[in-house]
Amino acid sequence: MQPLRRTAYPQPQRFSPALLLIIAFYHTSVACQAQPSQPANDAATTTAHQENPDPEVLLRRAIDQCQRYLNDYSCLFTRQERIRGQLTKQQTIKVYYRHNPRTIYMTWIENPGRVRRALYQQGKYINKVGQELLLVEPTGMLARAMVPALYTPVRGKKARSSSRHTVDQFGFLSILHRIVDMNQQAKRNGDLQLTLVGRSQFASRPTYRIVRRLSINGKHHYNDAYLVIELDQQWLVPVSIRSFADAEATQLLGAYTFRNIKVNTALPNSALTFNHSAIVLR
Repeated sequence: MQPLRRTAYPQPQRFSPALLLIIAFYHTSVACQAQPSQPANDAATTTAHQENPDPEVLLRRAIDQCQRYLNDYSCLFTRQERIRGQLTKQQTIKVYYRHNPRTIYMTWIENPGRVRRALYQQGKYINKVGQELLLVEPTGMLARAMVPALYTPVRGKKARSSSRHTVDQFGFLSILHRIVDMNQQAKRNGDLQLTLVGRSQFASRPTYRIVRRLSINGKHHYNDAYLVIELDQQWLVPVSIRSFADAEATQLLGAYTFRNIKVNTALPNSALTFNHSAIVLR
């Protein structure tokens, strides 16, 4: 964060106590307004100084912090997933995310597949049968010349066949909710092993490394039986996740990273849209 630049005022020879109080109040107000909102609170600060914080408590605080303090962010997102038994190429995607109204704008930088850009705006694009739609721009100049953009069901068959999670499921808060919800389900079944391995680093950021192992006892099946989470110590957001199909971590299901994260930058509408003349794809 850049240091606050204070305006240089001409210095009179004498200040009255009342005038000093007014000037002090003015500078305090300016300083408060100039500070960008940061996703940090007393609970997070306390947690960061604990020697061995409880991983369940950390994840619950992470959800609370995201809900309270994370208004928008941008990041460089990478993913590699096992789809229909085969690992895909690693994709690199520039993402802009706004919490309210919930908007997700993705631009593929590396290995785009069928889609070059995608825009999700919660509740804005809905078809005649009530399905939420995703605005996408196809890959390839020829495809774009024929169809510059199109609307497709955000949870339609094509969307679900190309990724383990659909675009509307993206976001730190959604990811944390999925992790915690699964933790609670496995804990009720007596299958949860959640461990804070220790403090680590990811992309030069201090992290907590959390490992989750879900027991396979024949009675319950879990899609992400083994999970390794790098949780940013300051922001309490997952900056790296590795998911495995088995509790022994031998079959990778998905690897996800979040780099170059910028938070609470008051993203303008112009950063969350693209010009289009779209058709509806059912």
